[in-house]
Amino acid sequence: MDVNAGRYLDGASMEDLGRETFELMLGAASGERTVGEKAGSFQVAALAGLASNRQQSLAELIRLPRPNGEPLPLAAQAAEGAINLAI
Repeated sequence: MDVNAGRYLDGASMEDLGRETFELMLGAASGERTVGEKAGSFQVAALAGLASNRQQSLAELIRLPRPNGEPLPLAAQAAEGAINLAI
């Protein structure tokens, strides 16, 4: 799902962009096909720009417990308000 956040530089308000992004994510989470999916692309690139050591990351993932369907706990920073999810 692509979101053109660059529209902010063209004058779109952050509130409008945030609401649009939320609505797109909600739709995708509810089963609506994204533009990329309609075009035949099924890649997830949310963190594509981050450099990583793939072997180290793989080793860390292998050591993690298998998912059990329960929600993941929030990191301490998130619990202290470091992440603002308000729209």
